[in-house]
Amino acid sequence: MANISAQSVLLDILTEYPAAVGIIKEYDEAAGVCLCCEMLFATLAEIVEKYNLDRNELITRLRALAAAT
Repeated sequence: MANISAQSVLLDILTEYPAAVGIIKEYDEAAGVCLCCEMLFATLAEIVEKYNLDRNELITRLRALAAAT
């Protein structure tokens, strides 16, 4: 996955970058659910919209992880 975007599917991100689960788990409390359990097949855009999460922060953190991998 060359570029993580709002249209990236969570499962695809976790498949390519398994360490991303640590970042995603940090958002579980704010979302009130286990995102990996409930939103595995959703895009990042769907996730941040549904749970009112900071889209730019999440994508920036995931991109930084991908770049470091």
